[in-house]
Amino acid sequence: PATSSLTDSIYYALDHTKFLIVICSPALPLSKWCEAEIRYFLKTHDRDHILAVLTDGDPSESFSPYMLHTFDEEGNITGDVEPLAANIAGENHTINNKAFKKEIVRLYAAMIGCPFDALWQRERRARTNRLLSIAGAGVVVMAVFLGVVLNRNARISEQNEQILAQNDQILEQNDQ
Repeated sequence: PATSSLTDSIYYALDHTKFLIVICSPALPLSKWCEAEIRYFLKTHDRDHILAVLTDGDPSESFSPYMLHTFDEEGNITGDVEPLAANIAGENHTINNKAFKKEIVRLYAAMIGCPFDALWQRERRARTNRLLSIAGAGVVVMAVFLGVVLNRNARISEQNEQILAQNDQILEQNDQ
């Protein structure tokens, strides 16, 4: 919404969201705004509601310190955290599109609170069912096409036989 304070809008959005999805790259720890959003979100939500997506680099250089450590009131590190992340980082600073499909399911699983393997197997079954449906539709189309072709071929054969019979009759009449 149009507002006089961008910070207020961001805090409002963070207060009214269940999950914070953080896109992690080496640029993330350098962004004071991203760090502030993560820090604020951690004040109002638990750590399990931050979902990381690693798009480039490795976790030690691409994750926010607030995702890798716990802090006390004075800002001192009190412990280390190893966050689970969806990893879509490819070679040469690209996105691995093959991994992207699987990692999206990993994020969904975290959001709905079900085991990743159960959701991944369900996704694979659904994909297999879609492929089988498409293949089945293709077979039906081919069968209909084959039926039409065979029907037309039978009609052409009948017409051919009729023409040959007429030709034979004409030849017999000419021979007489």
